[in-house]
Amino acid sequence: EVRTQLMRVALKGRDFQRVIELGTPVEVKNPRNTEMLWLLGWAYYGMQKFEDAARFFERLRLEEPKKVEVFNLLADIYYRLDQREKSLERIQQSLALKPDQKDIVELKKKVESN
Repeated sequence: EVRTQLMRVALKGRDFQRVIELGTPVEVKNPRNTEMLWLLGWAYYGMQKFEDAARFFERLRLEEPKKVEVFNLLADIYYRLDQREKSLERIQQSLALKPDQKDIVELKKKVESN
């Protein structure tokens, strides 16, 4: 719990490397720990290491298949990685869970227009 709090503080302070240092041992011990997956995913996202971020958020998606925010992050990540089909897939999954999302509808238009 203390480690998790330290990770949150480091993430808020944009010390992404510290988040990874703190979280990796916990994630190795318990690879299904959703909070660790979330925090580590955000750390890699903040470092613009989008492939690594996608790995953590995809694992989180499997653990929490109804978490709209995860689908939205993945849609954005795949868009940034120029993986349009994957991005559209995650957008559609997100909109199926929560149809009225202006930001995601806008992202969908951007993905479809390219």
